[in-house]
Amino acid sequence: MAIKPSYEELEQRVKELEKVTAVHRQPEDALRESEEGYRHIFENIQDIYYEVSPDGKILEVSPSVENLSGYRREQVLGTSLYEMYVHPGERDEVFKELLRKGKVNDYEVLLKDANGAEAYCSITATLLSDHQNNPQKIVGSLRNITGRKRMESALRESEAQMIAILDASIDSLRYVDKDLKVLWANKAAALGLEMSAEDLRGRRCYEVFIGRNMPCEGCPTVKTIDTGEIERAVMHQPRMKGMDGESYWDAYCVPIRNSAGEVLSYLEVSRNITEQKRTADELREKGETLRAILAASPVGVGLARDRIIRWANKAMYDLLGYDEKEEDSLKGLTTRLFYPDGEEYDRMGEELFTVVKETGMGRADTKWVKKDGSVLDCYVQATLLDPSDPDKGVIVAGLDITDRKEAEEKIHRLSHELIRAQEIERQRIS
Repeated sequence: MAIKPSYEELEQRVKELEKVTAVHRQPEDALRESEEGYRHIFENIQDIYYEVSPDGKILEVSPSVENLSGYRREQVLGTSLYEMYVHPGERDEVFKELLRKGKVNDYEVLLKDANGAEAYCSITATLLSDHQNNPQKIVGSLRNITGRKRMESALRESEAQMIAILDASIDSLRYVDKDLKVLWANKAAALGLEMSAEDLRGRRCYEVFIGRNMPCEGCPTVKTIDTGEIERAVMHQPRMKGMDGESYWDAYCVPIRNSAGEVLSYLEVSRNITEQKRTADELREKGETLRAILAASPVGVGLARDRIIRWANKAMYDLLGYDEKEEDSLKGLTTRLFYPDGEEYDRMGEELFTVVKETGMGRADTKWVKKDGSVLDCYVQATLLDPSDPDKGVIVAGLDITDRKEAEEKIHRLSHELIRAQEIERQRIS
């Protein structure tokens, strides 16, 4: 007769059986958890997961297809993928690429939704084959990139507009790296070089324009690289490719920084100011000549605006008895100081300056008062500085005619005496 196991032995066997069962249950639980995890991803993925047959039949698709296409998952299962392509031939091109490479990454296609609206999509897919290398199915993911494509299109359009604006500039614009190599240049930068702006890329401006093997002396870009600040300079080039003779350039450089403030590259801006420089030199020479003429003139000349003295030459200071060292002492003073009284000041305002404003020029004899209080006879001639704008002022020339006046008075007195003597002689004879 068999011996019955004790309670303790039965309890031990139950525990051993539970352990064996647990060991067998672990793979099943892991598999179930894995399936649940994949199902959760499948149902909540934002991109579209899909499986299709080689001929384009949809075998599986994630529920997210409804967000992109407006179709429910149940509506598209078993249908042809060709129906979703705006250009069905694109699907054939995708399949050819899969046959050739076995997979595609970020392949762009144009699809349509349930309402016929078009959407740009990016496909990443792999072709699965059997052991004989026969295609079985395609698995992959699909993402709507319409927003990205619109942004890229807007960016391209914006860049095209920017380049058009920069190309229309009369200034030479060059975008250079830290080695001074041109990254981009506008059309004005290549004028006279018998090359296009694109041909400047990768080359240094001092090599192309000047034929040097080092930067020009005083180059603002070199200074900007050193200081990190905007630098500016007027560059004189005795010779330069594409230019006849010497040239002058107003050049400045702007450092281009990233969001962290680090300098990545530099913008060079140059404007040909050769003609302006020549004009300025000519004006300066003319100004110096005019100042020399006025300085040597024996006639006092000054500029008055609203009857306030703005400038006067040395002869004017001498005429009014001011010291040569006080050549600025008349500036800002009223011309009322020139006249012995308000009556004469008002008369000249009415008779001379009114005529000047109407005709552009006037002349009159008057009396001026010198610094020491002495009075002299003066011939005054006034001309508008700018006939088109009387408010710019009047050029006044003053000449001391005291001696002439005295001579005229003496001649006048002698003439009277002669006439009187002739009258007395006539009466005596008669």
